[in-house]
Amino acid sequence: VLCGVVENVVECRKWDQWSRWLREVRCDGLYEVRVIAINSMHVRAPKSRRAPQSRNRLFVAYWLKSLGRTPDWNKWLRPRAYCTVCDETVTALQVFKRQGVDMGAYGRNGQYWYRCPNMKCRGAIVEPEVLPAAAVIDWSLQARRIADRDEPLADATMERILRGIQRYATPFTVPAGGTWRTEPVSVEEPMPTRTTRETDALAVPPLLVPTEGRDGKVATSSEQPLRTQTARNETGLAIPPFQISLRGGG
Repeated sequence: VLCGVVENVVECRKWDQWSRWLREVRCDGLYEVRVIAINSMHVRAPKSRRAPQSRNRLFVAYWLKSLGRTPDWNKWLRPRAYCTVCDETVTALQVFKRQGVDMGAYGRNGQYWYRCPNMKCRGAIVEPEVLPAAAVIDWSLQARRIADRDEPLADATMERILRGIQRYATPFTVPAGGTWRTEPVSVEEPMPTRTTRETDALAVPPLLVPTEGRDGKVATSSEQPLRTQTARNETGLAIPPFQISLRGGG
């Protein structure tokens, strides 16, 4: 075998047989090995788009030492990110928060984050580019409204929807005809000039709501990557009601 990759959950790193297993993968020095911690939403594929899904994963890559070369890991494992301090898009560096740690989850509450490689910002924390869940949702599919269901949603699911609206659903006004304006404006900002005509609609971003009934789940915005998806039908799409003017604002 010239090379290969093993994928698993990050908790696999805590396995009591981890060191022994890694030695067996190296096969008495026949193979070089690299342990990789990465979130699926940060993976840069050669031809396909990024995965609009957040999944913390463990990878173990191995390749024959006799090949005489090492893969260019920086090409694939350093995501692009915008540094607000340097005011430029950079190739971010993965930095673990604790010395000696080589595996874990990404983010503020995880084991690593990404930093800008430039010295002038002193390695500012940056957020890599991601593809939102909205990019893969087929908005043309007809969906059943909550009010049209034969049975009401569980109280826990309704509570998740409520918390999701409170956290993510920031409404914005959208020009709907009869005005010179073309850009939407958040309701947290002052309104543009008002006239006697109804020229704006009020829109609220959709939410992704866990429906499998397990505790500790919260709704998220469709503007963020999906959580881990399985073969179960366990995520609902909730679109809060919105107002829109009739006849193009007339």
